[in-house]
Amino acid sequence: MHHPYVRSGQAITWILMIALVAFGINYHISKTLLHLSGIVAISIWFRVLLAPILNADHQRSISVNVRDPGVILAGLLLTSAIIVFGMTALSDASMSVRFRKDFFVAALCFALVLPVCQVSQTSYRMLYWLFPIAAMTMAIPGISDHLTRGSQYYRTSGTIDLPIIYGMNLAIVIAATVTLCARSGTLLSILSAVAASAIGFYAVILSGSRGPVLSLIVIVLTGVALYGYKRLGLLKAVALTITFLVAMMALVTQTSIYKRFEIGLKNVEESTANSSIGLRLEMWKGARDIVIEHPLTGSGVGKHNEILAQKHEIDPDYIHENATKFIHLHNDVLNAVTWMGIPLGLLFIAFVFYPFIWASFQRFYGISAVVAAVSMVYIINGMTNTPSIRATSLTLLLLVMTLLLRHQRLSESGETPSTASSR
Repeated sequence: MHHPYVRSGQAITWILMIALVAFGINYHISKTLLHLSGIVAISIWFRVLLAPILNADHQRSISVNVRDPGVILAGLLLTSAIIVFGMTALSDASMSVRFRKDFFVAALCFALVLPVCQVSQTSYRMLYWLFPIAAMTMAIPGISDHLTRGSQYYRTSGTIDLPIIYGMNLAIVIAATVTLCARSGTLLSILSAVAASAIGFYAVILSGSRGPVLSLIVIVLTGVALYGYKRLGLLKAVALTITFLVAMMALVTQTSIYKRFEIGLKNVEESTANSSIGLRLEMWKGARDIVIEHPLTGSGVGKHNEILAQKHEIDPDYIHENATKFIHLHNDVLNAVTWMGIPLGLLFIAFVFYPFIWASFQRFYGISAVVAAVSMVYIINGMTNTPSIRATSLTLLLLVMTLLLRHQRLSESGETPSTASSR
């Protein structure tokens, strides 16, 4: 399929770039801009589909390749949106209504935007400054909230206080900042990335969220190991990685979040059921049994607690009572297959893993390395949380992925800022 509406497609890119910068200031601004980009995308789709009828001129047309990773991701998102709508449309239960509202609209917007979004040399050059700026606009309000309110709670969705979501969202932007700007080669962009990442990492630590901190440590160590292996050889790479590990652990031990890691480890060792980690293990035990008993249909969206409560009533020692009171199961994949059954659950969650799988086939070269880093942060945090049912984390992931995957095509063609400036 082709469409000649280059300016409209590029306008979508700029709208999304502004949305990313505004995300940390107020999520609702970004959500409004996302809806605006969806409206522009719908106008393009209508003009493309009506072009044969109206005999429109197809000169300067742009190819939409079905093998393009952005197009494939759009297809997966559309599939996920259809699954969610199909499972929640006839239900008035609060979780069904919330899931339909939070997931369906965002996924549908990006499914429409990804195939028609277009980039330019200017937007490519801005990409290297976009993520450090976005990291700062997200980190500074969080640090300000911490200092002025004297607590570990931050704005992540207007006035909603969810430190773990704030920490994960900021970790996504930091991962993109570090990996993208590290490959730019310009001293100024690298310095801006280092400064933004340091401030952002400090804000993540202040959030008290262990998952985001751990995911950033994994990303940095993986990046250092791969870079060292390619440039310095195996032995020096191992030494460099160990040095970074010791330095990062020394840094973390000087912060308040280190106490949370200690408490979490102690709770695991002592099998404390009524703790943050203990309750997760209890929920996962119950979810495992639900999947075994209902492998095809699942429990239904948000109905896992009904089943777990019934099992607890029959056997009070089955799981801790408090593990039957959470609206989700604190694990993205397990939550999906428990609610939807194994076939639909895996199909629903495929959009989360596809970007990393695609990046691995690219051997993590160029922007695909940035895609992999962002994916790893999201996947790692999804092991102990359920970001795919929350509009804020879902929107940010897809916002970042859209910008990266669209600019990846420009990078592959060799039309990078450096090559453009040499002409």
